[in-house]
Amino acid sequence: MNSNDLKEILSTTNQEKSSINKTENIHNIMNMIDLEKNTALTINNWSKFPNSKKKKILKQFINDQTKQYNLSTEESNNLDKLLMFELSNNKLNKKSDVIYDHKLHKIVDIKILKKNENNSYVIEKKISHSKSNKSRTNIERIIKKF
Repeated sequence: MNSNDLKEILSTTNQEKSSINKTENIHNIMNMIDLEKNTALTINNWSKFPNSKKKKILKQFINDQTKQYNLSTEESNNLDKLLMFELSNNKLNKKSDVIYDHKLHKIVDIKILKKNENNSYVIEKKISHSKSNKSRTNIERIIKKF
């Protein structure tokens, strides 16, 4: 047995190991993808949905509203534009704003969506009543005493 024979044996075993590792890695990657796909399908929380799924669910909500309130095509389109705009501006991300029924897989209500006098939809703006946490200076404290 010469040194070339030993090199040949070692090189073939390394090639076999690398091909085994590649197939194991591919299987591991496929398993991880399947696991990720399954967890993505079982998300039941509105705030955790990706925007593409939110858009699809909002479209269904618009169709339901159109049928329920006999909205015209123009009103339906305006509602669609409004909701998509608010979604893109992250106004419809909170679980408290959108009531989603995960059993029915549809939106039950959007709390901040209101109908105005003209029978068109508007989004209520939330008014924040935050106090300023600004500390007072000594001069402000003295002035307040008088």
